[in-house]
Amino acid sequence: MALTDPQSLTIGANTRTLPRVSTAPGTSTYTDVDNGVEYVVSRQVTSKRIRTSIRINQSKIAADPITAVNTQLSASVYVVFDSPITGFTRAELKDLGLALGTWMAASTAANLLKVLGGEN
Repeated sequence: MALTDPQSLTIGANTRTLPRVSTAPGTSTYTDVDNGVEYVVSRQVTSKRIRTSIRINQSKIAADPITAVNTQLSASVYVVFDSPITGFTRAELKDLGLALGTWMAASTAANLLKVLGGEN
């Protein structure tokens, strides 16, 4: 079962509308072609584990600071929920995901900026 179409993401102060461009068993992809944004939600189930991945990819053209030649670049951010088939409820996994999101957003994202700056 896929999420509603389209999906909306706010990147910085800009809300992006991403229509679904593909659906395969366990995976849906939503894309804002004009702004180089792709949103992928996937789920893999094995005999012992469930892995749910939520991923945002963005690509852009940027000048190389040395050669000034324009190059296509990309970046990705993703979260993976990896759990056993039984033993954890969806509510417990949701709480773990929200705890991570809250930690990253704390103090206007100060914790996230620290980690991105190399702290661990």
